[in-house]
Amino acid sequence: MSVSDNVSNFMGGIETKSCTACKITSITPIATFAILLNSSQDRKGLTIHNQTTQNIDIALPSAIKTDPTPYIRIKTMETMSLPVGYTGQVDVKWTGTAGTGKVYAYEFTL
Repeated sequence: MSVSDNVSNFMGGIETKSCTACKITSITPIATFAILLNSSQDRKGLTIHNQTTQNIDIALPSAIKTDPTPYIRIKTMETMSLPVGYTGQVDVKWTGTAGTGKVYAYEFTL
C-alpha cells in the first residue's frame, strides 16, 4: 500500500498508519492545541502538511526552552519540513476557530 493510499483511508480523530519508511499521523481541527507527535528516537525526518481551512502553529517544546514556546506558522494547504534530527514532541494549535480538513505528519524512520 502506498503513502497516498494510507492518506486517503484516514477518518476522523487522530489516526496513525505505517508505511515502508514512514509513519503517517493525522489530526482533525480542534479549538485548542494538541500533541501531534510524541517524542521518538526513531524519527529521522518529519514533514507536516496543513490540509485544513485554518492556519496552524507548530511548537517544538523540547527544542526551545522559553516561555511561552514560540510557534512556527503553517498556512492552509502548505507543507513544512522540520530539521533533521529533531526527535522531541510536536504540538499543533489552530490560529482561528477550528475549521475542516486534517493536518498530516509524515514521520520518516529510515
